[in-house]
Amino acid sequence: MKKSMIALIVSVSTSSLFVFANCTDSKIVKYSYQCPQKTHKIPTKKEKDLDRWRKEVFTFPGGMGALYAICGKRPSMEDSDAIVTNFRTKGPLYAAIFDGHGGKKVAHLASCLLHSYLAKELASKKKIEQAFKDAFSKTDEKLKKTIKDQSGSTVIVALIDGTKLHIANLGDSRAVISENDTAVRITKDHKTSDEKELARIKKAGGFVFNGRFGGSLAVSRALGDFHLKNEKLTNNEPLSNIPDVFSRTITENSDFLILACDGLWDVIKDQDAVDFVKTQFIQKKTVQQITKALVEKAYVEGSSDNISVMIITFGKTGPHTSTSTTTSKTSKK
Repeated sequence: MKKSMIALIVSVSTSSLFVFANCTDSKIVKYSYQCPQKTHKIPTKKEKDLDRWRKEVFTFPGGMGALYAICGKRPSMEDSDAIVTNFRTKGPLYAAIFDGHGGKKVAHLASCLLHSYLAKELASKKKIEQAFKDAFSKTDEKLKKTIKDQSGSTVIVALIDGTKLHIANLGDSRAVISENDTAVRITKDHKTSDEKELARIKKAGGFVFNGRFGGSLAVSRALGDFHLKNEKLTNNEPLSNIPDVFSRTITENSDFLILACDGLWDVIKDQDAVDFVKTQFIQKKTVQQITKALVEKAYVEGSSDNISVMIITFGKTGPHTSTSTTTSKTSKK
């Protein structure tokens, strides 16, 4: 498994910068973490929750971005992420957050695989929407052969190529872009409360009980969760692994993009998040400082989940950001 996974990763680009939260090869991994507790003193509950974190800062042609993620009030970190600059050697940025549930294995392994399948699908000259869909499907098939537990993951992916922005989402992780200071939700949450999703589930032979798919899952699309899927995966699974794909043009009115799991969106509204980020930029804060501040705001607002957030700028707010390159730091133990 280890050798095949490495081959997939290396095949994308020999000049790309790879940043993965949870891959297994030391030559590729920038950072891998659990959720350590401080041992040199007895911390408060808030100190424990905020001390278990990871961060990244990255640049790409046309902008820069930052990731900040914390375990928060959960006992373990089930989120993962992947950042690839110069995706496919031609300059696009690939950035993704994987929000795990029921365990960490699916989210962590998917973060090491999805970009490679996407690169292969795009190399075969497929259109962007079909390439994303096939990459998600093949990632899920690979996970099914590898993962034996009942974990699963939602996904939010951004592919930025010049002025072209492509977003794929599965589940309730979300992408929100600021256009002239106005929050525009790009994605659609896949939840059983959505009428179209409920109709799709029923048509495919699934059921919803007490607002949850199969009586246990809050989202209606996910990678993994194989105990809720057919033994042989199909393109018509009630618990779908097929993402929605959205494409739009980045213009001079595009301020920044927020990618985040529901640990943020459950407690902060889209416009409130955009207003908070914009205020921080006006105060000359760096993108990494702002990303951290938004995560901590979600924690203070009552989020009980892991919280993973990326903020990506498009140059308009770039002068207010740091020019430092990608960095990683582990929490003190």
